[in-house]
Amino acid sequence: MTLNSSYLELGGALLTGVLGPLAVQYFKSKLDKKPQIDHVLEASHLNVTINEQICNLRDELEADRIWISQFHNGGNFYPTGKSIQKFSVFYECVSDGTSSIQDQFQNIPISLFAGTIHHVLNNDHLCVPDLTRADTVPYGLQYVSIGKQSKSLYIFALKDIKDRFLGTIGIEFIGVKNELSDKTINDVKIKSAHIASILNNHLQTAEK
Repeated sequence: MTLNSSYLELGGALLTGVLGPLAVQYFKSKLDKKPQIDHVLEASHLNVTINEQICNLRDELEADRIWISQFHNGGNFYPTGKSIQKFSVFYECVSDGTSSIQDQFQNIPISLFAGTIHHVLNNDHLCVPDLTRADTVPYGLQYVSIGKQSKSLYIFALKDIKDRFLGTIGIEFIGVKNELSDKTINDVKIKSAHIASILNNHLQTAEK
């Protein structure tokens, strides 16, 4: 056996015994590695999808303002450290000439709207066709509507498939009062369930 052939055999052994397993391990790690989620892209896609949903619904109902609120942790109580439950309006679609309320409803303690939230949680919706009649408007909502100039208000629950309360979708009519039919209310419930499903899928993905 020549010296050159010995080197070749040694080199082959090194390639087979050392570099081979390293290459296998490298490619295995690449296959096992989970793809990184682009959270900015994912959030952007969600925002566009939700805004399309509520703007299409606003057009169908000829409403003036539709918004979506979601519950979240907003700090902690002293001295126990128990989380403060709040809600914020995250999505909104308004008609031409209608003012936005999104900035006004950020980090609101749910205790301020305990009656309304409790009603929607237990009944899946709250209908207030005439906000101008203080004697028939529940939970003091007539005082909230003054600043928003709303004449009619409908609030629907957003729940996941486990019946967990994710938030609410509000529909407002400002120029004139509008009493939605039972069929329309049922249709909105179906659309609300679809929107809740989109939001829940996003939240589930964010947890992974």
